[in-house]
Amino acid sequence: MAKDWKDCAKSDIEMRQAVNKAKISDRVANTVVIYQTVAVTLYGIGIVFGDVDVTQSNLPHIVKMEFPFQITTQRMYRSIVTIELIYIIMTGWCSALVNVLILTLSLHVGGQIDIVCCWLAKLMPKPNMKENEFVAATISKIIQKHQKIIYFSQQIENMYSFIALILFLGNTIMICFLAFLFVTALDQPDTTDKIFRSLPFYGVTNIEAFIFVVRGCSLFSPLQSKALELAAYNSAWYDLEPKFGRMLLFVILRSQKRMTLTVGKMIDLSLQCYARIMNSSGSYLTMLLAMQ
Repeated sequence: MAKDWKDCAKSDIEMRQAVNKAKISDRVANTVVIYQTVAVTLYGIGIVFGDVDVTQSNLPHIVKMEFPFQITTQRMYRSIVTIELIYIIMTGWCSALVNVLILTLSLHVGGQIDIVCCWLAKLMPKPNMKENEFVAATISKIIQKHQKIIYFSQQIENMYSFIALILFLGNTIMICFLAFLFVTALDQPDTTDKIFRSLPFYGVTNIEAFIFVVRGCSLFSPLQSKALELAAYNSAWYDLEPKFGRMLLFVILRSQKRMTLTVGKMIDLSLQCYARIMNSSGSYLTMLLAMQ
């Protein structure tokens, strides 16, 4: 990525594409982190500032745990629940970091594909030999950039395949636990408080999975690979010398094999996969309500 940014400095078009993707990544990343922080804070802030009698045997905690000592003062109790709140906020940031990183990497690859498409659109045959050498150099640069994109996308797949599996399994389990919490809280006096405290977590869980799926679909969809293929086909390759046309033919053929991002190398990351997860979680909630 650092080398790509260094290369972008040589062209206004490349720099514009890179900066545009960087701005999008920055906005979405800030939104994810802020929403994660707000959701976690809303979950624990009621306990931190709640009116609690420290003489009780079971004190409410943000994170369920046992202590090897007795909590005897309000200051000690507030300090412990504040540390618990900071802990879950930092855990939420780590979770958001995973999504922000895949978002940044996928946007970077998308920007590189757009740059190659711009190069192909400006590829024109030249009448004299000197400018033909320029065309040869441009085609060589296009092929090298295309190979880098393929290699980079494969690295993303290798790195995030099992991370995506863990993320989706964790989100499914969390949604099921939240559904169980909703059902068990219906007969308790603080039902509304528990449900509203858990709703932000439910929203964060779904938004994280949705962002992961959308970025995987937008980058590794057939349309993204097709864009590079169409850009190569719509270029003026038929007016080039035969040796240059044959070089572009390899780009067209390789673009027909689309890049993929899988969940544990089992299924492609897609909106259908996300819909199945939500459907399974909804079925679990329906079953719990029927058993109540």
